Amino acid sequence: MAEEFRAGPLHDDSYEALEVTEPMQTDSDSCGVEAPSDVSPTGNTNLRWKMLHAVMKLRPR
Repeated sequence: MAEEFRAGPLHDDSYEALEVTEPMQTDSDSCGVEAPSDVSPTGNTNLRWKMLHAVMKLRPR
């Protein structure tokens, strides 16, 4: 999914692609996000929209 974002209109050289091999989070809060319980095609579509919304709210470092 990340490659779809980088290949499309959201491609921006001000962002850097990072390869993460282990969790960066040090606490067990999971950033307040619960695991999805709806894994149907509709649930997955909703999850992808939520992920896109979260990505769009990010700012470059």
